[in-house]
Amino acid sequence: MGALAIAPRYANLLADAIVDVSAVRIRLLVPETNVAVVDTTVAFPVGVDSIAIRLTVPLESGLDFLLALAMTDAAGDTVFRAGPIPVKVSSSPFTVRIAEPVLTYVGVGANATAVRFVNPPLALNFGQTSALVAEALDAQGTVIPGTPIGYELVDPADSTRATIPDPKVGSITARSVRGVVPIRAVLATGQTVQHSIAIQPVATNVIAQ
Repeated sequence: MGALAIAPRYANLLADAIVDVSAVRIRLLVPETNVAVVDTTVAFPVGVDSIAIRLTVPLESGLDFLLALAMTDAAGDTVFRAGPIPVKVSSSPFTVRIAEPVLTYVGVGANATAVRFVNPPLALNFGQTSALVAEALDAQGTVIPGTPIGYELVDPADSTRATIPDPKVGSITARSVRGVVPIRAVLATGQTVQHSIAIQPVATNVIAQ
């Protein structure tokens, strides 16, 4: 038996918040032949950021392997891949090696090169909510429908002025503190675009001078 811990990370930190994953396929391959000594798919419940898995790793082929991960959505489409990367399995349960593969987005819009806002609001009154819409574009400037897009405040400190409750849902609500709030739209492949919204009180009186 061999021991190996897997601690994958996303190439783009917001990607895991805007792309739902339902399963992960884990493969350990023999480097010279690419024969899989481990090939298993494990359910990954929505809303859970880690799972505990116990796998059996035969060591007849040595301690050096290639690790490949593929994460799929509810439709069974692969949305993230990592590897194959070289890993060394520990033959001792007291010395666990940690593999840190980087998950790259490969789903709809993986070929996007830019993102843009579509008619974003210039200002919001206290308590007002507005939709946020953005589009992903390919290298020719063509819109790629269905591309996951996340929305967030550029500076978390601006949450006193406005909130974006869910990064997957384009919606912003103004609070009761005046100021300018920069926001951004982010693709799972890392491209971003920024826009600033003025948060202001509702006028309650008009004075003629």
